[in-house]
Amino acid sequence: MGLKAIDLLGVEEWEVPRRYGLICSMGYAGGGDIPNALNRMENHVKIEEAFRENIPIAAKEGVPNVITFSGNRAGMSDEDGAKNTIAGLNRVKKNRWGQRGDDLPRAAEQQGGSSRLYVRPRSVGSAGDGSGQLAAREAAL
Repeated sequence: MGLKAIDLLGVEEWEVPRRYGLICSMGYAGGGDIPNALNRMENHVKIEEAFRENIPIAAKEGVPNVITFSGNRAGMSDEDGAKNTIAGLNRVKKNRWGQRGDDLPRAAEQQGGSSRLYVRPRSVGSAGDGSGQLAAREAAL
C-alpha cells in the first residue's frame, strides 16, 4: 500500500509500527483531548507533567511529533481561550534543568532524538472554536 507512517498512537503503542517497517509520525503524549485541554488552566499541570515525561520518550522511540489541543470553548471567549492556551504552551516551553534557553524540544534532542509539539487549533465538531489558532501563533513553539 505504500504506507510509511501511522498517526495518533499512544505512548504504549509507539514501538508497534516499527515491527512493520513504519513509524508513528504523530503521537499522543498526554496533551489532553479534543474537549479538554490547554484552554482550561486547570489542565495545565497535568499536561505539562505528561509532556515532560513523554516527549523525551517520543524522541527516543523515533516519534517526531506529539499533539496537544486547545480544547472546546464551552462558553469561553476566543480571547480567554487563546490567552489560557498560550500560558499552557509557555509552561511546556519552560526550561527543564534550570539552564536558560533549554526548552523541551532541546531536552528531547539531548536524550537521543527530536520531537515537535503541534497544537490542534480547532476542535472537531465545535464550530467556530478557533482559540488555539491564535495561541499556536503567539506561543511560537
